[in-house]
Amino acid sequence: MGRVIASVIGGLLFFSLAEYALGTLAIGLWPEYAAAIGNRAFTLGMLWSRLAAGAAATTLAALVAAKLSKNNRVVGFWFGVSLLVLSVLWHLHIWAKYPVWYHLTWFAIIIPAALFGGRRSKRLSRNRAQGDSA
Repeated sequence: MGRVIASVIGGLLFFSLAEYALGTLAIGLWPEYAAAIGNRAFTLGMLWSRLAAGAAATTLAALVAAKLSKNNRVVGFWFGVSLLVLSVLWHLHIWAKYPVWYHLTWFAIIIPAALFGGRRSKRLSRNRAQGDSA
């Protein structure tokens, strides 16, 4: 159980770093996005890009969490639940600054992306093991 908890925490830390890196990249490469950050005047395309970046970060972080746990089957799920709880708490704070559909879409993305990332970790390990034995 301790490995699962540590792996989920590691995944959450990776998620934070990935979100920061993707946000920094968007600011550096997309001047209109950088200008919209201050007052959160995001266009529809910017909101969808934020959701896509969040989905990618969630998937990768769940993969990392699963790797840290030595591919424990439940880590992707618990990572997703943990991220969902933290996201709900954060989104309550910023609820009025974004459209309702944005919040609900983000909440709907988290668990499937986390489960997918967790499962990909096991598949990647299996493919690597098969490649090593060939």
